[in-house]
Amino acid sequence: PTDADVPLPKGTLFPVSHTAWVIDEAEQGSRFASRVVFTGSEELEPEIVNAFIGDVVDENSPEFGSVENLESKKGWPLTLAFHSISSQSSVPTFEMRAFQLDNGIAPSLEMNFGSISTMMTIERLEHIEHPMCD
Repeated sequence: PTDADVPLPKGTLFPVSHTAWVIDEAEQGSRFASRVVFTGSEELEPEIVNAFIGDVVDENSPEFGSVENLESKKGWPLTLAFHSISSQSSVPTFEMRAFQLDNGIAPSLEMNFGSISTMMTIERLEHIEHPMCD
């Protein structure tokens, strides 16, 4: 890897913080939320991520799938559209659909890159113990 300095606009989020922020927005009943996110992709440019939030779904819904121990009571279907911050195009460079649980786990995730897409689903979830730190 090479060193790079990437100027980020004030308020830029990194992916984990963005996920937590979208969950907060969903908890508040928002249907749409937009933020600048830096994913560290090979373009090394922040992106505008538009999140479209569906209706809340409870733990008895099939969207939760068959994975045990999700330890979540609700979730939301999300569609995320990623736009290069320097682009003038209304077409996203990347789209993602997910079922996002309130605890941060996404049991299903589809990533659409235009020419290819991937679908990921959790088959098994294992809890790990917190490490002892000295």
